[in-house]
Amino acid sequence: MIMNHQKKALEKGSSEELEAKFKIYIFTAMNNLIQNNICNTFVYCILIIIDNLQLIYFSLHPIIQFLWQLPALDYFRYSLRYLLFNYLIDQNVTIYTILLYVAFGLISLFTTLIFLCQGEQTGLKVQAQKLLSFLAIVFNTILVVSFNNVFIITIYCITDTTVGQYFTCYSGIHILHVIAACIGISQTIFFNITITILLFDYNPKSRIPFAGFQSDSEYARMIMKFIVPFLIVFNAAGSFNSVMIVLFTIGYIMTLYYRYVQPQPENLVQHQMKITMEMIVLWISIVVVITDFIDSGPSTMGLVYMYVLIPPIVYGGYYKFRVKNSKSLTFTVKSLKTENEADLYISQLFKHIRNRRDPYLKLRLHGMLKLHYDECNKVTCPCQDLMKRDYTKEETAEIDRLWNHLLLDILEEIAEKFEEIARYKIFIAYVCVDIHQRNNALHSMMEAEDSKPLLRDEFSLFRFKQFIELEMQEEADKENDIDVGKIVYFQNQYVILIQDIVNSVENHMEFWRELQEDNPNIVKLQNIGAQVLKSIDKCDELFEELYELNGGSLNLLELYANFLSKVVGNQEKHDKLSAEISLIKKNLFQRHQVGGQESKITDSQDTIIITVSGNTKSLGTVFSCTNEIQSSLNFFSQDVIGNNISKIMPLSIGQYHDALIKRYLSTSQSAILSSERTVFAVNKNGYLVPCKLLVKILPNLDNGILMVGFLKPNDKVQGEHYLIYNSTNLSVLNISESMKQFGLTNDMLQQEQTLEYLFKELVDKIKASLGDYSQVYDPNNGKAFNAFIDGGQLRQMYMSNLQESDKKKDMLDSTIDGKFFANKVQVRVELIEDKFYEDSVILHTVLIKEQKGDEEVHVKQLNQLKTRKFRESKSLKVDEDLPIDEKPHQSQDDYGSSILDEDRQMKDIRTILSTTPKQVIYLRYLTFFIFVAALALSIAKLVLNLNQSSMMQEGINAITSSNLRTSLMADVNLYCRYLQLTALGYLNSTLQAPYQTNISVLVNQLQNIQFDLIDQSIQVQSRTGQAIDSNTYQIQFLLSNNQTKFYSNIFNDALFAYITSASSLKQSTLASFIDATNSTSTQKNFFYVTQNGLYVLRDVSQKEANIFYNYYYGQIDQFQNDSVVILSVALVIICLCNVLYIPIFHKIHQEQKQLLSYFGRLTTEELKNLIEDSEQYLNEYIKKFSEKIDENENITQAQVVESRVISNQEVEDIIHEGSEQQQDKGSVLSNQLVLKKQFIENQKEKHVKIYESKGLSHYRLIAAFIFIAVLLMTEYIVMYILESQSYSDTRTIMNHYLLNCKRQYILKYNILFTYETLVNNGQSLTYSNQDLTQLYNDEIYANEQTLFRSITKQYPTQFDTYFTFFNLVNYNNLCQKITWINELDQITESFIFYDPNSNSSIFNSDDLQKECSTVKGGLLSKGLRDAYFLVSLANNELQSNFINLKQSIQSDSFQQEELLRKFILPSFWETNNRFLGCFSNYITYTNQVQIYNFVAFIGFLIIIFMILWFPYIRSVQNTIWKTQRMLTIIPQRIIQKNQAVKQVIEEHIKQ
Repeated sequence: MIMNHQKKALEKGSSEELEAKFKIYIFTAMNNLIQNNICNTFVYCILIIIDNLQLIYFSLHPIIQFLWQLPALDYFRYSLRYLLFNYLIDQNVTIYTILLYVAFGLISLFTTLIFLCQGEQTGLKVQAQKLLSFLAIVFNTILVVSFNNVFIITIYCITDTTVGQYFTCYSGIHILHVIAACIGISQTIFFNITITILLFDYNPKSRIPFAGFQSDSEYARMIMKFIVPFLIVFNAAGSFNSVMIVLFTIGYIMTLYYRYVQPQPENLVQHQMKITMEMIVLWISIVVVITDFIDSGPSTMGLVYMYVLIPPIVYGGYYKFRVKNSKSLTFTVKSLKTENEADLYISQLFKHIRNRRDPYLKLRLHGMLKLHYDECNKVTCPCQDLMKRDYTKEETAEIDRLWNHLLLDILEEIAEKFEEIARYKIFIAYVCVDIHQRNNALHSMMEAEDSKPLLRDEFSLFRFKQFIELEMQEEADKENDIDVGKIVYFQNQYVILIQDIVNSVENHMEFWRELQEDNPNIVKLQNIGAQVLKSIDKCDELFEELYELNGGSLNLLELYANFLSKVVGNQEKHDKLSAEISLIKKNLFQRHQVGGQESKITDSQDTIIITVSGNTKSLGTVFSCTNEIQSSLNFFSQDVIGNNISKIMPLSIGQYHDALIKRYLSTSQSAILSSERTVFAVNKNGYLVPCKLLVKILPNLDNGILMVGFLKPNDKVQGEHYLIYNSTNLSVLNISESMKQFGLTNDMLQQEQTLEYLFKELVDKIKASLGDYSQVYDPNNGKAFNAFIDGGQLRQMYMSNLQESDKKKDMLDSTIDGKFFANKVQVRVELIEDKFYEDSVILHTVLIKEQKGDEEVHVKQLNQLKTRKFRESKSLKVDEDLPIDEKPHQSQDDYGSSILDEDRQMKDIRTILSTTPKQVIYLRYLTFFIFVAALALSIAKLVLNLNQSSMMQEGINAITSSNLRTSLMADVNLYCRYLQLTALGYLNSTLQAPYQTNISVLVNQLQNIQFDLIDQSIQVQSRTGQAIDSNTYQIQFLLSNNQTKFYSNIFNDALFAYITSASSLKQSTLASFIDATNSTSTQKNFFYVTQNGLYVLRDVSQKEANIFYNYYYGQIDQFQNDSVVILSVALVIICLCNVLYIPIFHKIHQEQKQLLSYFGRLTTEELKNLIEDSEQYLNEYIKKFSEKIDENENITQAQVVESRVISNQEVEDIIHEGSEQQQDKGSVLSNQLVLKKQFIENQKEKHVKIYESKGLSHYRLIAAFIFIAVLLMTEYIVMYILESQSYSDTRTIMNHYLLNCKRQYILKYNILFTYETLVNNGQSLTYSNQDLTQLYNDEIYANEQTLFRSITKQYPTQFDTYFTFFNLVNYNNLCQKITWINELDQITESFIFYDPNSNSSIFNSDDLQKECSTVKGGLLSKGLRDAYFLVSLANNELQSNFINLKQSIQSDSFQQEELLRKFILPSFWETNNRFLGCFSNYITYTNQVQIYNFVAFIGFLIIIFMILWFPYIRSVQNTIWKTQRMLTIIPQRIIQKNQAVKQVIEEHIKQ
């Protein structure tokens, strides 16, 4: 429906209408992009080169493994890969994510800008359109492959791709990426298709680089740009290289094939560039295919052939394309068989005719002309003149015209031969515009639309239609003439206003009728009242729009002023409009009195505006018509709309009118266009009406070609009559209605009477004065003559030819005419117009003017009598409308002042009633408060939950560091003791260096962990205000004289001294450990490490670890308390709002009922008057608006004729009847005073009934809010329950992890203190009256019991893999589960174990599993838990069997103990690592869940508030406001008279 020339309209809301609107929107957007194109040919060619280089990269992609492994090829790939996202995606996850969202953001931004830049084109929008135009071309060339690549690799997630390695496919954050990729690729595909199809221009004269025929090869390229990246992703592993490259080659072959068989575009440079690059891409793909299937060796000849043969391949392709184009020159129209041949022929024809000044093309064009001339059979074909011309002379405008007409003839023949192809008709339209036949172009476009055009053809029609509209508008602007479009729009909107006013009046009457009922329905009153207000607002809005367009329209002002007065009761606005109406009428009267210039036909209030279709299938059909046709021609507009315009034309002229329109549309030449002329219309009775006519072409093609006619009836002049007759046979065809006074009617013309028969005495005069009636009249002669018309004789002649029954029927008219006219009237006959039509028909229009005589005096008396009678009747009516008791009896000044005060008071009342009630304001603020509160609480919950996750992560880190510090101190003490035992000769001296190395590693780790713990202590102190440990401890030092001394020190300083002492031992010699004379620095340091590390520092470190644990464990309780506070605040706010809402709703309900009850105080008589006023308005100003009588205007001729049958006695009777009506009015008012009390009682009953009516209930509103409140409360409670479970999980996780961390250092200290007991000659060490060996022995059993009790609890699913591993290593064969320690470096990272068999610290990783199975007779095969307990038992065994240190160290128990450490401790380390990995996943998952919950809750709030509650509250607010504003429906005059209504309204306002 581009041209909209079909009569059938699309059904509103149908799928066809939606499709049409969508098309128009897309077409508009694409047309704006083309119109603002800034891309030239050079830039477009650069983009084509890059586009094809991208495809070359995929043909030589690195995954194709059989290609040549040469540096040159690698460099070539290296240079190409930066043109794509493909290489960058593989770099890392950050770059991939950035590229994904850059692509998504760009395509989304492009979409957004496309939508924002529609509508009126401002300067900013034009600049944005230019940018978008360039972006569209860039996107459709070099970006689409990259965008498709990054989107496809995200959606099609496999482990072989980079994304599959970075993410877990289709889970976690990858789901968000997939959603973004799906949206992005949908937009990409949509815009790729849209731009490929629509970003072009058929017009051969277009200068855009992509103008001309659009080949299907563009579709093939579009598909390839999607398939190529998909195949690369699908074949990421390189399993289908051969199939992939073959598919590439087939696609490139199809692209070139379509480009070959279809016409080339107008821009030859970009066409050649596309051919060049596509042939290179195809050749490279072919070489790769040949290499795959033929070249089986390492030969590089294929690469040589690929590079060397590119020039001849491209040249051969050029030659083939040129041969094809040359062959098309041999075609003629008759020889064309296929659509492709026709396209090629037209393409070459356009090219050669446009560029015929080129000698080479000029010669070829002459050959084409000769071929056409030989087969042409048309005598009028331009080829005849072109063949005769001298080609050596310069080109002239006439030669241009001939070539264009020849081109047009050829295109018409082709369009006729291929009638189903729409684009050939579009080409015809292009040529028609070039030769200034715009209307023919539009008709060709309509025919093209009837041919079921393709989408790109429809777009071409749309674009060319926009171009023609712009051209028409520019021409109209240059003429500086009337704005036809504005006038037509005004009239169309004026019709809509009338219909809206009718609807509003009907709503008013329905409202008043409902109030007349004994028991009015309050709900119905409210609904109807809302409709009344809505209709008034709609009418106000439309009136303001029309007033801005034409504020001087009397019809508009009078229509709306009376609507405000009679129906709406807005006296203030009515008075303003009335003042404007009086001023306009005064100006018109003054201009008429001084004989001023007559107003333009378009400015007259009586002008009929008719739009007539110029479309092929509805030629001459009236599209719209104003209501003025009713007063002028007695037609209703509905009678004319949809019919041919000839309906209001004389039949003798109307039968030729369509042919005249066709001639104008084909030639664009008209004698009447854009100039006023006198024409003759016919009224509904068939009589002539002289009019002024102005015809314009509407510069808007939304409904096809429309011609706008401004038809203004001439002022009626008494004594002037018109007659049209056929000059050939003198038959009378049409007469004016004034001819009735001569006794001549249309009934007589139906008898086919001739002029000679009807006016026998005139015929001789006509012949004598005008010449022979069969000859053509020369209008320059100006001939006229005087004659007499005998009306009585004319009537007698007509009566004699009728049957007897017809005589009786016409007797009355004959009597009437005979009363007032003499038998003969002297007239002057003037020939004013003659028309020549087909079949030698000549129509003469004559003006018959009556000469002054005695009859004029009698007619003038009748006019005066009629005018006096009308004025007296109107004066009586005014007196009747004014009640007796309200006629002014005060002085003039007092009365005027009182009126002004009352008007001012009523204005204030209406203003206050139109303001927003305070309950509405309270409701609005309360609703906004609860929404903001819910939003703020949800944000607080999100922040709290994220802080909880952060705090939990911080707590796990603190637990890890603090327990690891204690564990590392045990290792440091153990290896320091090993070093001393080595010096004493108990261990092999070769282990000195490994032990010292291990001490160095452990000390460095301990130092780093201590720094981390200091940072964490500072964070905790900043939150709590208290230090983790501010106490001082007694630290023991060894003096040089081998004496010991205690010094007070804080833990951190003591620990750093411990680290320094242990670190110095890594440089000590073995001899320095055994110097007995003096205490060396080595002995002092060793003493500091062993004495303090085993006792005070160990104890304080464990205490600090417990402090950290207790602090972060307590933070969970604090977070839970905060959640309780948030839940409590939310519930309190919801309940509080509930408590506040209900009274507001109740108050609103009561006020609504009270406001509606005020209408019950209107009396029955007042309601009746309101209904009568509305009906009167419909009858006087809508149905008969154009028939109203203006007392300042002259009485029409029809009224004069009608007045002739009224006698003087009848006039006196009319006046007497008016007096009686006035007396009756007084008696009626007296009766009203008698019944006044009865009316008051009735109105009291009615307003009470309305107030007590149960139809309007507020319980549904309260229930709705309670439902919303319950939903919110449920949401918060559910979220709190989930959070409580999360807090419980956090406690369980932290407790389990603490036990797991303690497991390691407890075992280490159990071993360490066992060794220290051996060193101490079998005596256990004690600290604070505790046996340390026994202490840690008990700790092993207590900790294990608590640990394995903790695993029976429920844990989040993220820890499933951890507990699976935990159970495997604790209950199954540990030796089969030691794959995590196959790498010896992982073992020695923190530990170096003593191997008693090899006396070496180096182990063979291949023997680990074998060695593991031999420990303690395969004890480790029973699981880690049993081995853990066995270590404790072995330690007890060592102590119980102690004889001396050397024997104990060399015993099998000691050696087996060391082997157990070798496998047990790394198991603990790996278990903790597994836990931390699962915990990290848990934190990530928890944060995502919290964010998702927040987003879901925000969505829930938006749904609840924005979609449900806010609109619902808004509707309630509107209902309240409208209910209060409904009081303004009561007219001001009613409020001023009815004191009861006025009083209650004033009381309501005071409240």
